[in-house]
Amino acid sequence: MSLVISHHTALWMHCSPKFASSAAVANYIEGPINASVTGEKVNRWYRPALSELTGIPLADLGSVDYLLSRDVARHPSPLSRPHSWCGPLPDRTLLSLGNDIYLSAPKFTFLQLSGRYDLVELSCIAMAMAGWYLPSQGENGLSRHNPVVSIAQLKMPVCDIGKHWGIDKVERATRWALDNSRSPMETSLALLINTPRIRGGYGLVSPILNARIYLSAESRVIYPHRYCEADVSAPDSSLLFEYLGKAFHKEEHRDIRRELALQREGYQLQYVTIRQLLDPPQRNEIMRRYAHSAGDSLEPPTELIVRKRIALLRRLLPDRGLVLEDGGVIQSLPGWALPIAWS
Repeated sequence: MSLVISHHTALWMHCSPKFASSAAVANYIEGPINASVTGEKVNRWYRPALSELTGIPLADLGSVDYLLSRDVARHPSPLSRPHSWCGPLPDRTLLSLGNDIYLSAPKFTFLQLSGRYDLVELSCIAMAMAGWYLPSQGENGLSRHNPVVSIAQLKMPVCDIGKHWGIDKVERATRWALDNSRSPMETSLALLINTPRIRGGYGLVSPILNARIYLSAESRVIYPHRYCEADVSAPDSSLLFEYLGKAFHKEEHRDIRRELALQREGYQLQYVTIRQLLDPPQRNEIMRRYAHSAGDSLEPPTELIVRKRIALLRRLLPDRGLVLEDGGVIQSLPGWALPIAWS
């Protein structure tokens, strides 16, 4: 009998600064395994082994998600949450951690989570996994990690996983998701830009997130770095959209020098704040400028699209009353946020 770590626990192991490097070098297994472990064995033997493996104290480990064969009875407890899987576990979707402990691979983990969240939330999860952050209960509300998977890898072919009810949902959730996001606000702005109008977005050309702009020797005198990264930009555009959040007020002098260097390279910066995105006239003007930079145009919305857009904005942006003067946001964390012990 083996422990197959799944769902939220698998997501946290892939994205946790305490364990991500170990998960990244774990080996795939080729053959089937026996996923019929008992809840008692999980609680008595596997949880202490997992605590030792991750370096997280047993008392802080939380409830562990794991997979069982569908024909095995599930007995959840405060220490562990069993989930069923229909049929044999697919090949090359599990990573071996040793001691009969296996970790669901990133794309298999994402498929498992498709049963827990709607399309908007799944798109946000995909961009966090393919980006550099995860919402966290720790300091600043974010945990940093290297990308654990690409959006292309999450768009798994059906032949890789067999027939499963969540595959269509995964395909739809990743259709407008993008690689390389560094923050929830970059994710929200990108999804607003390229989600189709009928789903509430603006239906514009997909942006590039954190594109590298290499500086000339003259520009490096102004800003002594080899390159800058632009938060959001249209392909082949000289207009760069920069999210102006709380961090700007801490590094204002650095950001001013960076802007001057980019202007010398022929780029223009359009700053975007959370308050602007919450204000319809300002948000529409930002989208109009993005559309123009992409060689596109902004079409007026119908009443149906307006209703869809309001619904999407409520999912992607905080309420006005939760935005602080310094650009910070008081926002409840999603259910997939990294627990503080894993941060």
